[in-house]
Amino acid sequence: MPQWRERKDYSKVSDSEGDEDVELGGFGVLKTSASLPQKLRRKSNGGGPPLLHAMVVIAKPFLGKGSPSRRRGIWLIAGVLMSLVLESGILLVYSEVQKNYMTALEGKSADGFYRGLWNVVMIIMCVLPIIGTHTYLQQALELEWRAAITRSMAQRYLSGSGPNGQGMFYKLHMNGALDNPDQRICDDVEGLVSGGLQLVVDIIGSVMRLLSFVPVLYRISPWTCFGTFVYCAASTGGAIFGFGIRIFKIQNAITKQQATLRYSLIRVRENAESVAFFRGGPTEWTKFQLMFSTLADTIYRKVRQITEFAMFKSIVKFSAFAVPVMLVGPKYMRGEAEFGEIAQTSFAFNMIFEALMLI
Repeated sequence: MPQWRERKDYSKVSDSEGDEDVELGGFGVLKTSASLPQKLRRKSNGGGPPLLHAMVVIAKPFLGKGSPSRRRGIWLIAGVLMSLVLESGILLVYSEVQKNYMTALEGKSADGFYRGLWNVVMIIMCVLPIIGTHTYLQQALELEWRAAITRSMAQRYLSGSGPNGQGMFYKLHMNGALDNPDQRICDDVEGLVSGGLQLVVDIIGSVMRLLSFVPVLYRISPWTCFGTFVYCAASTGGAIFGFGIRIFKIQNAITKQQATLRYSLIRVRENAESVAFFRGGPTEWTKFQLMFSTLADTIYRKVRQITEFAMFKSIVKFSAFAVPVMLVGPKYMRGEAEFGEIAQTSFAFNMIFEALMLI
């Protein structure tokens, strides 16, 4: 090992005798300062607040009592929920229109055919402003929520209670407990609010579609409804246990290896004078090549898993076209169902399938 690696005053913050070794992505160990607050170290080890408490903390700057944006936020949330209800209602009406339209087409009824076309045009005219309103309200809600959290974090960081009357920036700088607070305030808040809000909206919309179309399928045929749930459960189980767990583990390893790779470069940058003085550049280059090769191998493992998962999704997608027809087709051939109910079953099946796959 080169002598420059053993130098105690290698960086501005010297190593502590009480440092701990933390395993990072199979690349070896990383020294962590024992002087970090125990509370922060417990959180980093998985002892953080429960999920419900975290959600309350995130929502408090926006919807908490006394927040200037609370009233506006409540109205925006109510508007988004109302838009989701209207969208689910429109989809339910469209399934009935589709059923009558296809039945008229099979019976060669000109009046029913043109009436169905007119109904489709009317539905399109009704759904356009609903979708536009939903999109605008959701974007406005995202912007207001992000602005509230950003202002709250920036205020605590710049002028909040800290040592010597300074903001938290001084305390964080001194103990090094949080890296890149500027990125967390400006960028991470945007990703958190945007991704979290979209996930919640998608889940609520899926639940509404599920509650709307399950009675439709059950009315057509209880066995059709049961078969839909069995197919969705089998597809979801295959995706989660066959691919999801392995892909998650590989992605976790990639994240750790990328962090360690960046850390090695940052360490060289921050200690450039010492590295150059002891001629440690070639050693660092050898170490970088080894870590990058390991990272590339891990990424290739992820690529193989994603390829297999894409093939599995294709099977599920193309099978989804035949399943509803297979379930309701015998009933139609016995004369117990109209031709339009096949199209309605396919539409309801797709709505339920998408909702269950998301949930």
